[in-house]
Amino acid sequence: MSEPTVTYAGPTGAWNRIETKTDYIYKIDGAIPEWLIKSVEDQFWRVPMEWNHYSVPGGKPFFGRTFYNSRTQQNEQAPWAVYALLDAIKGHIIPAIDAEAEYIDLLRINVNGYPRTFGGARHVDYDDDVRTWSCIYYINSSDGPTRFWKSPHSHEPVFDVDATRGSFLIFPACYDHEAIAPGVTDFRMTLNYCFRMNSKLNEPAYAGDPNWKP
Repeated sequence: MSEPTVTYAGPTGAWNRIETKTDYIYKIDGAIPEWLIKSVEDQFWRVPMEWNHYSVPGGKPFFGRTFYNSRTQQNEQAPWAVYALLDAIKGHIIPAIDAEAEYIDLLRINVNGYPRTFGGARHVDYDDDVRTWSCIYYINSSDGPTRFWKSPHSHEPVFDVDATRGSFLIFPACYDHEAIAPGVTDFRMTLNYCFRMNSKLNEPAYAGDPNWKP
């Protein structure tokens, strides 16, 4: 298997202060082999999900299921692929953006499913610990991208990241983002991991962010 290909998901150096932090959004391809990509896809078309999951209270509903949440002590039995991807995050994704980073612990794992014309709501995953990062794994390709916003109170989107089968998208958990509804493909399905790590990227990635409350 070749080394993962790391690309910056947005144009770098184009903004100042708040916008500059989008330099710390990475889309990573080639981290796992095709057989695992296909296994994940096959398993998750059969995983039961519940309607009425929300990105934020009172937000738009979508299909979803939480396999693990450290804060609520929820820990459901999950398909083996869930933890195979977590191993990939630890062994390939994190080292791809910072070879010296140290994984600390897992906070949450969700699977989210959005039918055509249904999307999520703007939200941040966590905003109370500078060490917390989010990683989205795209189970299938769709025309529903992940949209990042200038700030939680801004009406100005910064850029969209395409939902590409087999890709990982990793970013600080305090970044304001949203799952955009697919308009052509029937379904958009992702696995979402939140975890903590020690990294030289933590402080600069969170610097100037209005969500972060140290």
